[in-house]
Amino acid sequence: MARISEDPCPADTLENIRACATDALDTLELVSAPSEPREAISGVNEFIRRWHKENRPGEGSEDFEDSRLCMAALWGEQLAATFGWQWAWVTFYDFDDSRALGVFSANRSLAIYPFEFLLGCMRNPDVPVTILLAFNMLSAGKIPDYPANSFVNVMDHVHHIIPPE
Repeated sequence: MARISEDPCPADTLENIRACATDALDTLELVSAPSEPREAISGVNEFIRRWHKENRPGEGSEDFEDSRLCMAALWGEQLAATFGWQWAWVTFYDFDDSRALGVFSANRSLAIYPFEFLLGCMRNPDVPVTILLAFNMLSAGKIPDYPANSFVNVMDHVHHIIPPE
């Protein structure tokens, strides 16, 4: 098992996440939190899919960072609201003590790192966007059970059989 420790997400960070999620709702023209979380998740998925098709600014631009932070925050907030997941910081001791902010299932068997995943998608147009697919699989109970505290990265195991165009 990977050597990982967890630290709670500070209140000011959670406040910033929620503010960014609200900004993402505005960008997606979803005036308030949708009654159906899938609508917000679908909006994030499509926004990221269009990023390269629309020749949006690259990494290092303010638009890139703002979009990544806001869309990742909205995605994570929908996971928290729908599945009762929680934001936390984790340290990966097997990877030079690197740290990441993510959302985690209550027993910490599952993890999603929205900020890191979106960075990879936005940097590389060839990376398939599987945000909506992962949400649908979680909703349908199609993600296997893992032991508590295993912090399995859901996004490493979600792949389209036939990628959408």
